[in-house]
Amino acid sequence: MNKNLAILITLACTLSSSLALVETSVYIGKGTAYTGETTKITLITENTGYTAERDIQLKLKLPQELGGDKNTTIEHLDPQSQVTEQYNIIIPSDTEPGNYPVYATTAYGNKEYKVQEQNLKILKFPLELQTSLTKDTVSSKENTSITVDIANIGTNELENVKINIIADSFIELEREELPVGLLSINHETRKEFSLTSPNTPGDYSIIVQVEFEDLLGKHVKTETSTLHVTRGFSLITAAIAVLLAAAIVILAKRYFG
Repeated sequence: MNKNLAILITLACTLSSSLALVETSVYIGKGTAYTGETTKITLITENTGYTAERDIQLKLKLPQELGGDKNTTIEHLDPQSQVTEQYNIIIPSDTEPGNYPVYATTAYGNKEYKVQEQNLKILKFPLELQTSLTKDTVSSKENTSITVDIANIGTNELENVKINIIADSFIELEREELPVGLLSINHETRKEFSLTSPNTPGDYSIIVQVEFEDLLGKHVKTETSTLHVTRGFSLITAAIAVLLAAAIVILAKRYFG
């Protein structure tokens, strides 16, 4: 290859690389999230240069507690354009509250660039929910109830609190929802919902769903209970049992005097 041509090619590649300027920004919603919920992290990668760039390796750097790194490849990014990548990060319920570092790296043209580190503040979920059935096992068409205990264990008031009961088919509910309103800090309340079990034996799910709002938005907490239904005595069954008992008594008197 002609030496001058090689120099020109090298200069062209260098110039092209210098003309492509790729920058990535990290956005973490409100910067605060609760355990057990999903938070959205957005990466916006922009080419502010004057030439296209290819095969950009984008990496969202997360602690192992939050699932570890997320890798994405941007195959082509035109000059003066941008690409948005969104990640729904599930925060496990057992995550220790605290500040977790989040940042991104962008690699292209044999170079890697780190985006300024940010912190995701994780708080313990502010609402505690416990449910209990009066009896786990009931007869068919038996009246029973489920008790719902909720408590505000957070650092802010919980507003527009509402309890919803979502039951399997054939479970008869006295009511399916109950507005609670405001739940102050360190305050708790108990509500009871009456129900009638189905006629058909089996296992039935009862879902208790509590909705509320606070400074971070709208939230939902869910708890599921299982109601075991057995075959109960009907009037016909009871009558047959009485007749059988009477027959046994008559036979006993006949054979034993």
